[in-house]
Amino acid sequence: MSRAPREVVRPEERAGGDADKYYDRGVTEAYTELNVQTQSELTTRCLDMLCLEDDAREEVLLDIGCGSGLSGETLTRHGYRAWVGIDASAAMLERATRGRSAPKRTADEKERRGRSTGEDPPARGAVLRGDFSQGLPFRAGAFDGCVSVSAAQWLCAGTESTDEGGGNENDETLRRFFARLRFALRPGARAALQVYPKTVRETAAFEAAIRRVEHLTGVAVVAFPHENKSKKLFVCARRDDDDEERARASGKQTGTRSPPRCLLAWPHAATCEAAWHDYVTNAEGEAERSTQKNAMKRATRARSDREHVAAQRRALRSLRRARVAAYASRAENAGTRTRTRTRGADVSSTFSSIGMLAPFDAAGPGGTATETFDAEEDIARDGSVCPCARVGVVARARVRVVAGLRTGAPKSERTDGERIHRVEKTNRVEKTSSRLEHPLRLTALGAPRRVEMSASRECVSVASVAFQEFVLETPFGDFGVFAAEAEARTRRERAVRSEEDSRVDSVDSDSAHQENAGIAVLSRARAALDACLGGAGSVVCAAVLSRSSDAEGADGGAPEKEASQAWVLWWPSRDVGGTSAEPRAGFRETSGLGESVRDAFSDASFGKG
Repeated sequence: MSRAPREVVRPEERAGGDADKYYDRGVTEAYTELNVQTQSELTTRCLDMLCLEDDAREEVLLDIGCGSGLSGETLTRHGYRAWVGIDASAAMLERATRGRSAPKRTADEKERRGRSTGEDPPARGAVLRGDFSQGLPFRAGAFDGCVSVSAAQWLCAGTESTDEGGGNENDETLRRFFARLRFALRPGARAALQVYPKTVRETAAFEAAIRRVEHLTGVAVVAFPHENKSKKLFVCARRDDDDEERARASGKQTGTRSPPRCLLAWPHAATCEAAWHDYVTNAEGEAERSTQKNAMKRATRARSDREHVAAQRRALRSLRRARVAAYASRAENAGTRTRTRTRGADVSSTFSSIGMLAPFDAAGPGGTATETFDAEEDIARDGSVCPCARVGVVARARVRVVAGLRTGAPKSERTDGERIHRVEKTNRVEKTSSRLEHPLRLTALGAPRRVEMSASRECVSVASVAFQEFVLETPFGDFGVFAAEAEARTRRERAVRSEEDSRVDSVDSDSAHQENAGIAVLSRARAALDACLGGAGSVVCAAVLSRSSDAEGADGGAPEKEASQAWVLWWPSRDVGGTSAEPRAGFRETSGLGESVRDAFSDASFGKG
C-alpha cells in the first residue's frame, strides 16, 4: 500500500512564526553546516542583481536576515568589507560572531592570508538583533544596497491570502517593511531579496506591497543561481525618487515601463534576471549607464539565453502537437477527414464545418500525410520576440502533401508508391490529446475570421488573410496563440539567360522568395498582435509554415499562389501566476484585432515586410 505524501512544514510555519524560538543552537548548527555552498551562490546572485560597478567596493550593504553569517562571509570574499546584518535569532547571531562552520582552510591558504590558527575568522561587518517585520532601525540613506537570502518570506508567516489580487491579511507588515527599506537606501540604490514564497499569491503580495510605497519600484525576478536546473525567486526593488530630477535635467519623460513577465517563472508571475538588468540600466541616467561595467555577467547572460531558448522550443513542440491533435479531433467530430488543403484551395473553405484554421502540418485531403522539410530555426536578438531576455526562437519550415501516402492506411494495405514515399517526418493524425506525452490542450477563442485584401501591387499582393486566436494549455503554463494565414499572388519577371543558368537561378529565387514571404507574414502578424496586446502580454516565440501550389507562373518561375502560416505564442502579463480558474484559462478574444490585421497586412505594409 502506497503511503500518502508527507506534508512539508516550512521553517517560518513552525514555532508560531518566531525565528528566535525555531533557530535554537542545534538547528542553527545543522543549518550552517548544510547550507554553506547554497548560501554563497544565492548571495552572489543577489549581488549581481544590485547591478553595482566592478570597482565599487566601498559601498555599505545591508544584509536582512543575516543568520549565522554565511551571506556576510560571501560579501567579504567579494570585497565588500562594510556591511551590516540584522536577524531575529540570538543563536544565529552568536554563530555569526564566532565564525561559520566550514571545511578548514589548507596550510597554503592560511599562510597566504597570514593566519596560523585553524579557526575561521569571525564574519566581518556588524550584526544586530532585531525583528525586521517591525521595521529597520537605520537612518535615511544609510546603505548603498541590500541583500537577503531566505528571510523575507518570514514576513508572510501565519497569514493567508484573502483576495483575488494577491492580497494578504498582513499587507500592512509588508508595506511597513518596504517603506522602511526604501528609507534606509540611498536614492537610486537597489535591493535583492531571495525568497521562498509558499504560493503564487505571496509572490504577488510582495509586488503589491512595493507598489504601495511611494518612490519605490520593484518586481519578482526568476534566476538560475546554481549549476543544476533549479530556479529561485527574488524580489528586487529600486529607490527611484531621483528619477524625476534626472528626467527634468535631461528633458525626457519620467517613468520606466515595468519589465515584462517571463515564462521561466511559471507558476509565479515574475520577470527574468535579464529583464531586470535591462530595466535598471534604462532607469539610470546616461552618465551612470556609461560607467556601469557589471550590469550582467557574460556567463549569467549565456545561461539565461539557454534557458529561454529551451523553454521556447518546448513551447513550439507542444503547440505543433496540440494543433494537429485538435484539428484532427475537430475534423472527426465534424464528419470529415480534412477535406480542405487541396493545393490552391481557398484558405477558409471549412471554417463553418470545423471551426478551426487548418494547420498546414495537419493531415491532408482524405487523410493523406504531410511532410515537413527545409526546417530551420532563427534566434532573434532584437527584442521583437521575447522582450524580457531579448532572445527568441523563430522556427521556419515548408510543408507539402506526400503523394500516395495515407496516414490511416495499415502497412499491409500500402501500395508500392506509398512505401517509396514514406518519410520519417510524416505527420500522423492524433485522434485525441490523451495520446500525447503530456496533457496539452488547444482551445479556440471564437471562430476563424478572414479579411479580404485589395490586390494593387505589381510584385506581391495579399489576396486574403485568415486568422484565429487560441489558448494553449500546457503543464508549464498557459499561452495565448495567434494564427494568421496569408495567400500571396506573385508575378515576377526574369532576365533572359541560358537554359542551365535560368533553371538554377529559378530554383534559388523561388526558395528565397517563399522564405521572404513567410517572414513577411510573421512580421505583419506579430505587428498586428503587438498593436492590440499593449501591456497585456508579450510575444515569446513563433513558427512559420510555407506551402505553395503546383502551378507555375506564366513566366515559368514562382507559382502564382503561395500561402504562409504564422503561429505566434504570447505570454500574458498577470499580477498573479498559476492556473486560472476562469473559462479558457482566463484568455479572451483580443479587442480590435481584425482592424489591426487589416492595417498590418495592407499592401504598403506587407511590401515592407
